[in-house]
Amino acid sequence: MATQTLKLNVKSGEKDGKNFWDRCGVLFVNTDDSGNITSINVKHSMFPDVDMVAFPRRDEDPVTELLQHQGGFTALERSQGTASR
Repeated sequence: MATQTLKLNVKSGEKDGKNFWDRCGVLFVNTDDSGNITSINVKHSMFPDVDMVAFPRRDEDPVTELLQHQGGFTALERSQGTASR
């Protein structure tokens, strides 16, 4: 399994047509031996003690507007701590 590390930046301003960016975190993109993304971990400077991760949608996962907007988990699952993969 390989991991790519990407900088996470936020646009902090614009002047004379030039954009300015501040670093706000790091993305760790984990892939299997075939190069398929298995997960993405996020470390964000505003949330240093929060573990954030994203997984690709599985074929058996339902696709609904609620799931698309809330990262694949219902608000109840997140609030009860039962959101897991």
